[in-house]
Amino acid sequence: MSKIPQLLHGNKLEHSMKFAADSNAPLTGISEGVQSLTLSSATTELSLITEDGKTKMFASILSVDPAGNRTLKLPAALDNDDLAGRTLKIVNAASDEGELITLQDSGANHLCLIGFGEMVEVLCVSQSQYVVKTDIRKHTIKLTHSEIDGLAASGVTIIPASADYMIIPLYARVVSSGTVYTGGGNVTIDVNSVSAITMAAAVFTANGTTVETAAESLAISTTALSGYNQPVSIEAAGDFGGGDAADSEATVELYFRELSA
Repeated sequence: MSKIPQLLHGNKLEHSMKFAADSNAPLTGISEGVQSLTLSSATTELSLITEDGKTKMFASILSVDPAGNRTLKLPAALDNDDLAGRTLKIVNAASDEGELITLQDSGANHLCLIGFGEMVEVLCVSQSQYVVKTDIRKHTIKLTHSEIDGLAASGVTIIPASADYMIIPLYARVVSSGTVYTGGGNVTIDVNSVSAITMAAAVFTANGTTVETAAESLAISTTALSGYNQPVSIEAAGDFGGGDAADSEATVELYFRELSA
């Protein structure tokens, strides 16, 4: 018996269904499911059918391991199918902290960032109009002892610069473990080398969790948050010592809002 509500009472079905001209079934008619992907190149382009150099998309939920900082492009339209009317959910299923996904439409226009362990929901109004659910985003990186040693000299990038977006830090959480450090200076989350969040030096001189908000970022909005193509990094005002051991490390979580260009 049919499970289509309109047919349960004997109604007739009238349709003008479109089918792909080749043997590759497009996404049309596929119910929600999970497709797992591991990206192997700087940019991976999805397709509704099997095409050379592209990855066929057959589910509306994508679990993606970027295996680094990678770009994922949504499928281009076919003559008889596109993404209009669909809601996509894309998960950053990276195995390691620090791996970031940049999501683009088929024309390489920026849609959003997807941080480590995060999920975004994209409503496809049409093939050329996408609405990304607005929410606070999070990205996580892990600092090794050598990276902590070098924070004062060069810092470590959390989110790379791009002309496609502006990042507004909201708050950060740092969890330190292993052999503790001595000395050092204030630890900061910087936008284009201007402090947006300041955390005390105790971030690495005592193990545990430190959380700091970005209230002061309002005062520097005209300086640090003045445009696009600006990196976000973690830096320190002075060198740390005494913790130069392989087990000295920290996990850094940045919570932010993203403004697309």
